[in-house]
Amino acid sequence: MVKLPNSVVWQLTKKNNSFLVKFNGQTFSHDPLNLTGLHNASQAGLSNDQSVGLQAQKVKSKKGALRGAVNLLQRHKSHNKITKRRKNSTSGAVYSSQVLKRGVNRIGRVVKNLTHISERVRRLALKRVQKLHVASRSQVKGGAAKKTEKK
Repeated sequence: MVKLPNSVVWQLTKKNNSFLVKFNGQTFSHDPLNLTGLHNASQAGLSNDQSVGLQAQKVKSKKGALRGAVNLLQRHKSHNKITKRRKNSTSGAVYSSQVLKRGVNRIGRVVKNLTHISERVRRLALKRVQKLHVASRSQVKGGAAKKTEKK
């Protein structure tokens, strides 16, 4: 099997792939490894070896309630062109997934400590964490209502 450069993969898939969405004369991407949603070479998860994606999801807590979490997706790289596969393993997959559910500050620290991504991608990932956090907050203003006593 021949390893194609990322630029060749992008040239082959940029006009026709399953993640491409055209709307109002603009092109968008539904790629899970795309942080911005725009269809361009720098954000395409198919053609970049060092891709990272973040998705919101609901996870059941121990008490049974649904709670917001973030799914961190990381693109796998083959080492020395050797792919080791075991039974029931995800090592042969294109990307691995890790559920982060301990709070937005903790998720931010995990994203900051990723070693294989550039500083520009790290900033985009932190912006994506912030957008997911804002979107998953409840829309009730003021929190718990305060009780007022009449005297």
